[in-house]
Amino acid sequence: MKLKDKLEKQKEMHIRRWFVVAKNLAQTRGQGWYITFEEFFDLWSEDDRWLDRGRGSKDLCLSRRDMTMDWYPQNVEIITRRKMLQRENKLRWDR
Repeated sequence: MKLKDKLEKQKEMHIRRWFVVAKNLAQTRGQGWYITFEEFFDLWSEDDRWLDRGRGSKDLCLSRRDMTMDWYPQNVEIITRRKMLQRENKLRWDR
């Protein structure tokens, strides 16, 4: 197996694990999840965004545009964790 093929397989494996965790967390929180693995993979693969995923404030994460709606492809985007946390805090304060 060529190195490029091995790297692609590793990438898919990581993104698949993130998909399962994200879907399970959404369902645990009572949020609907309507994103397929292929859609999720494409979001993270674009411009190799998956390499910048993490837990730091400047790292990337998947977030809902409208935090009151479920997880639909049209309602998600990849943004910094800082921006996502600002959205969540605003939602808490607006309630």
